[in-house]
Amino acid sequence: MGKTFSKTKLTLLPFRREFKWIEQELGLSKRTIHLWSDEFDDGKTLTTRDSPSLYWDNVPDATESFLLMVTDYDAPGPHFRILTIDHWILTNIGKDIHQLEHAISIEEMSAMGISFGDGFREEIKPGMYLPPRPIFGTHKYYFRIFALDCSIPLNLVEKEDILKYIDHHVLSYGEIVGTYNLKLAEVQ
Repeated sequence: MGKTFSKTKLTLLPFRREFKWIEQELGLSKRTIHLWSDEFDDGKTLTTRDSPSLYWDNVPDATESFLLMVTDYDAPGPHFRILTIDHWILTNIGKDIHQLEHAISIEEMSAMGISFGDGFREEIKPGMYLPPRPIFGTHKYYFRIFALDCSIPLNLVEKEDILKYIDHHVLSYGEIVGTYNLKLAEVQ
């Protein structure tokens, strides 16, 4: 699924497959986790370029770990979607963790036992949040938390491998979507 172009990992046209997996395989009946942020409301503008605070509750009792992914399917622009950019992939978030603080550091997450998927660019350290910086138009950023009945092996860092591994391990998930437009943000 992933291709490498000049040290940048871009995924070509996977959003249809990923949405199909979430909608058909997981189904809306599994979207029971309540996910929210202090920095933005669902469907509204992201008000920070740092990682936002995230909170979640209503998780299944059988949860062993959480997976968090932040994805932009609108690259290079919302009317010309050909790329998917993964802004953050956090794995093995402990079952007793139900929040991430605003601008949380890699060191803080490591101390909490959180593992990291590969970043968008090779020069971006795993676990680092890639802030929104859309080239064209207003992009949507999907923040998704998955409750899993397992932990993810540490050698799985590529998104495609992680999604394959968790295919039959998702107990529930939650989603919140933030938007960002670089030109509008520069005006404010």
